[in-house]
Amino acid sequence: MKKKIAFLLAAGCIGASAASVNYDLLGRKGSKMKSPMVYKNVDYSKIKKNESQKQGSSLKNRSLARASNSHSPGLRDDIEALEGVFNNRSNLLYSNASYPYYLKAWYAANNYSDYVFRGLTSQQGLPGYLNVANAFFLPVPLERHEPTGLHYGVTTNVPSSAYQLTRSNYSFNNTTQPSPYSYSQYGNTDMITYMPFSNVENDAKRWSIWWYDNPPSGSFEWDDVGIYMSIDALPAKLDPSKSVPYLRLASGEIFEPTPQTEMLSSRTYNILKGATKRSVIFVGSEFPVLPEDHPLNPDHRSPLIYMGVRNRQYGNVDNETSKIYGFKSMVVDNGVFESRLVEIVAAGNYNVRANSGHLGLEAHAANAITVGAVDANSKKMASYNSNQSMYCTLGLNRCNDGNHLRRGSKKPEIYNYSHFYFNKRNNNSEYQNYYNDEKRVYKDRSSGIDYTFNPYYDGSEMAAAYTGALVANLLSANPFYRWHPEVVKALLLSSGHVDINTPYPLNEPATTKIPSYQKMMSDKDHNEYFHESRYWLGSMERLHTHKSGPNNSKKEIRFSVKRPTDKSSFTAAIAWLSSGFDILNTGRVPYDFDLYVYENSSDNVNNINVDNYLARSIDGDNSFEVKEFTTYANYITFRILLWDDYTPSDSEYRGNIALGFDVASNY
Repeated sequence: MKKKIAFLLAAGCIGASAASVNYDLLGRKGSKMKSPMVYKNVDYSKIKKNESQKQGSSLKNRSLARASNSHSPGLRDDIEALEGVFNNRSNLLYSNASYPYYLKAWYAANNYSDYVFRGLTSQQGLPGYLNVANAFFLPVPLERHEPTGLHYGVTTNVPSSAYQLTRSNYSFNNTTQPSPYSYSQYGNTDMITYMPFSNVENDAKRWSIWWYDNPPSGSFEWDDVGIYMSIDALPAKLDPSKSVPYLRLASGEIFEPTPQTEMLSSRTYNILKGATKRSVIFVGSEFPVLPEDHPLNPDHRSPLIYMGVRNRQYGNVDNETSKIYGFKSMVVDNGVFESRLVEIVAAGNYNVRANSGHLGLEAHAANAITVGAVDANSKKMASYNSNQSMYCTLGLNRCNDGNHLRRGSKKPEIYNYSHFYFNKRNNNSEYQNYYNDEKRVYKDRSSGIDYTFNPYYDGSEMAAAYTGALVANLLSANPFYRWHPEVVKALLLSSGHVDINTPYPLNEPATTKIPSYQKMMSDKDHNEYFHESRYWLGSMERLHTHKSGPNNSKKEIRFSVKRPTDKSSFTAAIAWLSSGFDILNTGRVPYDFDLYVYENSSDNVNNINVDNYLARSIDGDNSFEVKEFTTYANYITFRILLWDDYTPSDSEYRGNIALGFDVASNY
């Protein structure tokens, strides 16, 4: 019997005789969103944090159908499938291979058009890659109720009736202050050494990307990137000499901040602005996860929002339900799947709370890029990093007893720096982004308890914010990666550069290297590292190139990459997206792709023995595969095999994929 998605709502949320009214997952009444995340007579704004755990009514047989022709995740309705290629050395196996971008689109009307986009702008009568890509995808509109002016953070957003705020200068001379978290590193009591942010960026070798720091004048290749923050408090000034410019995503929101949530929001904002060159921050308690009926003109520069950072306080809920893929995870997965935005989520800091270690509520999301923390000084993983995600095989909130659980996709996929601080080193323009933060003390007026926050950036939330800044710079510099969270995850996995020191505090991690600017940020003018990235979106029937296995039951994609003559060591990765509904319905990531690598003397993808592979990655649980290998062959042939498809037969997304690939040289 087919499993049904059980959304357990609080009693009384659905009235038996209520009139038919649409609500979306953000609780907006009268929604016209064309999405499976719109339900009749279900007001999700009334569901409290833990209320969805209660036994109550469910959606039962309510329609989840999306008003779309193609059912392709995040694509315009008339597009059935899309694939694209970027090669920073222009070794594409197509005509006019001196250009780095290639894109092919299949239209839903039983015919297809084959396009080669040779550059970002129109050339030789062909439209530019950036213009066409923006037209194919459905940008999320910005709800600009107050669109013209910037809002500025004030001294504090904490209600004065609850807290009294004091500020004092803080010396950075002693960088061995104890962490604000009460944990010991690796079983000892050593104090953590905090590093200035300039050292952290030097580890990432941002100084080497001269083509980004000095972009061509007048070229829109170097767009501002819109970043949204899902927050519980508005960011405030941490440096008294700085304003906090940001755009509110929607008006009418009521924040009830605490010192903890305000500091978390402020620090996240500080990193995003201090570590990016071209970013605009939009803030709100929630983000419109899907495009509405009136999408923006693709040429409109708002800027478009390409990514989000979720450093939410409620992500750090320490109870049994939060240890399992649940409602919040599903919302994130569906948002990424439909809107095509990159989502960065902090893994969680649960050993801080005397817990054995588990992921935050949103960090289980398979489509998100979940980030763990590494001590910037010792290069060791922080002891509070969390474990692999867990999925319930019986549906939402039916495994509270700990039974019927299976391992989910390994989390966190990415690790990045924590334990650092911003410092304004001098008045040179080179260091204008480094802040002079101050200690902040909140005194509870009723209890007299002080909440003191030193100007240090600690925890997986800060590692997630720094990863968000790194990705924002990537999206600004290279438009190919916009709208492609699956490719960005593959790129981060293949771009591990700085080794993480052992021992690891928990199980073997997904990766043991931190991605760097130097290895990630490569384009046609910067060829120190080689990259080829690809994506396949939409109908697998359109996109697969071969069949294999008994009775040709297995579908696969094959392609060849010409090996750069000066490179022999590589890392390849694939990552794919899934509907959150399908994950809940199956209790696992529905698709199981495997990655195979072959040496080849030519670009002929049929010129391989499928059993004579050079390397392979065939994990059965993850939503990604990653593998290092060495070869001196003229060509590398990749084989991406769809090993199994657990997507429910009644899912509108069955037979449709969102798959990303990147291969990068290791030097």
